[in-house]
Amino acid sequence: MKPMEMAGDKTTWEGPTADELAGSIALFCPFESAINPHVDEVQRTSLEWCLRFGLIQGPKQLAGVARSKIGYLEARAFHQADQHSLQIASDWTHLFCLLDDRTDNILCPVEVGALTNGLLEAFESGHLPEGLEREPLAHGLIDLRNRMLDASSPAWLARFANHLRTLCIGYCWETTNEAMHLSPDLHTYVKMRERTIGLYPQFHLAVLTDGIQLPESVYKHDTIRRLMTATSNCVGWANDLCTYEKEVASGERHNLVVVLMEHECLSIQGAARRAAQMHDDEIDVFLELAEHLPDFGEWDEDVQRFVDVLRSWIRGHLDWAQETGRYRPLDAVQPQPKVQSSGTWARASLMRMVN
Repeated sequence: MKPMEMAGDKTTWEGPTADELAGSIALFCPFESAINPHVDEVQRTSLEWCLRFGLIQGPKQLAGVARSKIGYLEARAFHQADQHSLQIASDWTHLFCLLDDRTDNILCPVEVGALTNGLLEAFESGHLPEGLEREPLAHGLIDLRNRMLDASSPAWLARFANHLRTLCIGYCWETTNEAMHLSPDLHTYVKMRERTIGLYPQFHLAVLTDGIQLPESVYKHDTIRRLMTATSNCVGWANDLCTYEKEVASGERHNLVVVLMEHECLSIQGAARRAAQMHDDEIDVFLELAEHLPDFGEWDEDVQRFVDVLRSWIRGHLDWAQETGRYRPLDAVQPQPKVQSSGTWARASLMRMVN
């Protein structure tokens, strides 16, 4: 890959076309599809909420956010939630996606740090910090904070804030790399992508959406931590595959396919295949761990329900991406049974990546 031109302070890279990225790239996902029956009402209400707080500006942005059907993603991930808790999850994810877009368009790391630190202060205190009195993201975040607190506890809110802090560190890292024209190596990228994909706040929302009550010691158990990592990796890497062309066109370096091409000297097709294989390997890790969960005693039932939420995130993200046009299906997407073949899991081709 070679840089074509400078766009502001970002380098625009010459990347592949959709046809070049297509081919035999497929992702393995053996989990059941499901969707919450409140999805349409929640999606409509989230768009109204965004408009009310000024998070969406004008009909063009409204149309783009509406096409993303973010409420459908949450409805697939939290398909057993009641309407009230699903609304909180959907509103949060709309705000998260808009914040993600905002930080992508800021070229100065100091500016990203100031914005995210201010938003964290607003979330933790419930008050608008100086300088953010007219910031729609801050107003929306405080509204979410108060609704979350009504549905949970101060301890739950503090843990959610910690997840936000980790997410914001990831934003600052990305912007610093862009400002310095640095491309991360594979190890660093994989570690940081787990932060920037934004799933740990979603995992924490399962307390509200599914009534899952687990002590911190369970979340810190090696098996549960690895299951959460596998889920974040599967969602993050699938997202990288389906957004690659768009991100390269805008000069984005933080994409698994780009990292593999640059640091492992792979062709576009080779990098895409490698990324898909990494995804499938994580599915295998997930299956093995979920099938042999340790004994958590009185917490066993909620642990199993939490693992079900993780499954729903992996499958729900793929279903959502397909229905919003990020993937072209090869066949109707059906849950694939675990088929033993020559000592390995037989893979089923579910989707072809075409952007």
